[in-house]
Amino acid sequence: MTTERTKMLLELATTLDSDEKIWLAKALKVDDYEKAFDEIHQNIWRPYYKHGYGGKLDDIIECNYKAGNGQGVMEAQNNDVLDAIEILHDMYVDILGKNNIKTF
Repeated sequence: MTTERTKMLLELATTLDSDEKIWLAKALKVDDYEKAFDEIHQNIWRPYYKHGYGGKLDDIIECNYKAGNGQGVMEAQNNDVLDAIEILHDMYVDILGKNNIKTF
């Protein structure tokens, strides 16, 4: 934002009531919100569709496969953990859509 625009915004801010100032402060953090949503996508949802989670979550997924049919990951047909992740992802996308936020 240019210096001139910043000056104009600061002058405007002095005329706002407390609720409007809160709204303005949130609006000015839009880049932070965008980065947070991208990080959520990259760290929580992308591994499900691309390369797996690694670590403890992969251990849980593997245990669920073995508990379900006594076989390893490659032979298993169903996994409640992966089903839950997919349901949560669908809920997440629906919430973003209802709030006019583009999904990644």
